[in-house]
Amino acid sequence: MASSVVLAGIGLVYYISDYRTAFVHPHRFDNHVDMLLGNRPGFGWRDFVVPFQEFAPGEYRPRFLTYFLMLVDLRLRMAAYEFFVPAPGASISWVFEMTVTPYLLYRLVGNLTGVRMASVSTVALYLSSIGFLSGVSMYFTPGKPLANTTLAAILFWMSEIERRRPGALFLESQLRERWYVLLVAFVGLFLDEMPIAIFMLVPVCFPSLFAKQGLSKALIARNVGFFLLPALAFLAFVLIVVPLLTQFFYGYRFDYLSSLLGIGKGAAGAKSFYEGPYGRFGVSNLFHNFSSLFGLSLTPEWIAPLTRHPSAGGVISGQATTVAKVAIFAIVAVALARLARGPQAANLRRYALACMVFVVFISLVSGRHVPFITGYYYGSAWAVPFSVFAGLSVGMAYKIGARACMIAAAAVLMIVTTQLQNYASINRAYRDVHNEGMVRHAYKEKLRLAAQGGTTRSELNAIWSAWKRGELATYLSANSVTPGAVFLIVELQWLERARKLRAS
Repeated sequence: MASSVVLAGIGLVYYISDYRTAFVHPHRFDNHVDMLLGNRPGFGWRDFVVPFQEFAPGEYRPRFLTYFLMLVDLRLRMAAYEFFVPAPGASISWVFEMTVTPYLLYRLVGNLTGVRMASVSTVALYLSSIGFLSGVSMYFTPGKPLANTTLAAILFWMSEIERRRPGALFLESQLRERWYVLLVAFVGLFLDEMPIAIFMLVPVCFPSLFAKQGLSKALIARNVGFFLLPALAFLAFVLIVVPLLTQFFYGYRFDYLSSLLGIGKGAAGAKSFYEGPYGRFGVSNLFHNFSSLFGLSLTPEWIAPLTRHPSAGGVISGQATTVAKVAIFAIVAVALARLARGPQAANLRRYALACMVFVVFISLVSGRHVPFITGYYYGSAWAVPFSVFAGLSVGMAYKIGARACMIAAAAVLMIVTTQLQNYASINRAYRDVHNEGMVRHAYKEKLRLAAQGGTTRSELNAIWSAWKRGELATYLSANSVTPGAVFLIVELQWLERARKLRAS
């Protein structure tokens, strides 16, 4: 297992340190810098209401916490520019993304299996996953990486409750972890849509905390209602409180149901809850996503080529289902069927079902906007249930015997390698579409853009040094810049405007 962890660690360091592999989504500097920071050079009370503005016509997704974290990141970056150039993706979310989430997954699988090798395998699989690495390479997108932390934290605390209060319902456990679950579930709903999956995955993974034989229906209903409190509080806040805030501060009425159900101003071209302008939820995208999400961990692209769908805007959106891939799936299914037998394998069977439920969930949530997904940004939370499921498989192999343990170790190493290989191609496609497509098209008339070449640390430092000397405009008139460096230029130009406003 050590080799798998080392390989995953090398991949992580590579994607953090080499700026040529990463990109900043143009939305982050095209409109979010001005909309989040405005003309306010310093942090103030209005920064707490800025996340409630309408970021696009009919934009009624309640990602208020994500926008606030982006604002804090930008404030910290603007302050850091006085002294140095921070890494393009540096974010307070990295503290959770790179340390807290792996730790929680390690503890979770430890609670479920008691096998250290299984916990280590889970961490290696997660750190090499497409979902995790996309949060490292696609800068300034804290919502989805922190949604992963939310899922991992709640699954871990539920495992603590089950371990320390065996036989007790969630409501009856009397442990402080149940309050952690409720609080983090509520907060997580303001990050992204992915934490909604909590309310589906937790009962599947921990059924004994929700129902048992001999319990009255009233007690079961109270227990379930207690677990659903975060969702009810969230709905009350976004349906009652938020519209009042948005009307008072920004003159528009936030309409969450319009966006959720695909009706009215917030439909954004959607025809219904499950059908939108780019696709619809159905058998086609459900099968495709099942094949891709599992396949990108089990089959490298030279066995099953990566595919692009017209709705994906040029990025890689899936993986072909070839005969060789089906054969690999069949072999894995037979091996898992062997591991999943017997009462000791109950957790493995539950997380297998949780993975299936998550595929249905993400296919439904993304169906009308991004119908075909790979786990890169969209569906990145897939990395959590899959890595736990794979870790539990290693734990069962360990209990069978030394031979099964060796096979499992080899399988984990192959999965880590496959994930890193497939990620490299998917990430390259995302980077090129955003840098060479969106950014180049938007800024070709405003800046001298280099014909080719990736952004490097030295280029960013040269731009920053010119700005520190008060010669940014001179530098830009004399030098071409790569599209990947445009975000820095926009941020430094904002600082120049803010300084002039402050001086006047």
